[in-house]
Amino acid sequence: MNDTTITMSVHKRYDYTKIVIQSIVDSMDYCGINLPVLFSIDYHDDKIVDLVSGFSQKFISSDIIINKPAIGCNNNTLLAFTSGFENFDRIIHIEDDTVLSKDAIGFFIKHLDEYENDPEIFSISGYNKTLDMPTNETISEIEKVNHFTCWGVSLWKNKSKNILDNWIQNCDHRNQGKSWDSHINDEIVKKNPSMKQIRPIVSRIQNIGAVNGSWVPNAKWHFYNHRSPFTSNDLIT
Repeated sequence: MNDTTITMSVHKRYDYTKIVIQSIVDSMDYCGINLPVLFSIDYHDDKIVDLVSGFSQKFISSDIIINKPAIGCNNNTLLAFTSGFENFDRIIHIEDDTVLSKDAIGFFIKHLDEYENDPEIFSISGYNKTLDMPTNETISEIEKVNHFTCWGVSLWKNKSKNILDNWIQNCDHRNQGKSWDSHINDEIVKKNPSMKQIRPIVSRIQNIGAVNGSWVPNAKWHFYNHRSPFTSNDLIT
């Protein structure tokens, strides 16, 4: 696991960021897996920087990149990816509104190991919209889909060249334009039916980004479209 790091993109949502970073700590503790963490902060204010810095001592190692002035979500995410891949072969990327279940890191590592040499699988998603209460049977089930979901996603460096080389560039620092994940899904993955993502039947991620998101119109819309009714925490806690 020395070849794996967590990367996290951060901007302005203090409360969400705090919850998400704590969920990383909790998942590491639950799984007994300690990974380095790289934070890429699109600068909003010093309060966010101080929050991230305060958590840094909880990890085996951590690095903090600060984009000042801000460069926008798309470019900040690309920077997190490329910076993570500078020193590691695999990344687990988390956003500031994607809360990890307790077993999430173990889920990512298990499937990164299992599918590392499978040319069909280009990424591992931690998210699914789980409509039914998890059971001891469904919690271990996965599916392979020709789709890209970014809410908690892990990738291999040697399988990511096509994604990195064709990164979307037309989104400015105000996040006006198409999001990076929609671009990857629509312009890369859907045009290559052989590209498959592993997705859990029982979500290991809860999307909490109901407010102040760049591409979420309101909290009600988020509840019906992005929030998962259940995650693995509903079974293991």
